[in-house]
Amino acid sequence: MAPKTRSVAKANHRNYVRKSDEFVRSAQQALDRGDWDAAVSNAIHAALCAADALTVFYSGTRSTGESHQEILRLLAGLRIERKDLDRNLAHLRALLQLKTTAEYEDRL
Repeated sequence: MAPKTRSVAKANHRNYVRKSDEFVRSAQQALDRGDWDAAVSNAIHAALCAADALTVFYSGTRSTGESHQEILRLLAGLRIERKDLDRNLAHLRALLQLKTTAEYEDRL
């Protein structure tokens, strides 16, 4: 099944880069305070915004699916350097696995 998407003007990829940068700054601030779950959550959101920036830039689309796994499928379909793409897909998969632990489990 194809990922759910919506069209986005290519120039708007910059907005997603800015959002990603903002989440990175928030993640760093949380890390500096020792707020580990907040740091992880913000890092994950930064990665998702960076993924949106890539898909908007290269395909003019953005994932609108309910599952974050859909962004992985959308990214995998981009026609960019495969080695870099595979490495970054692996990083995003790893972050998404941490998401449940950081945001929903009762442990700190």
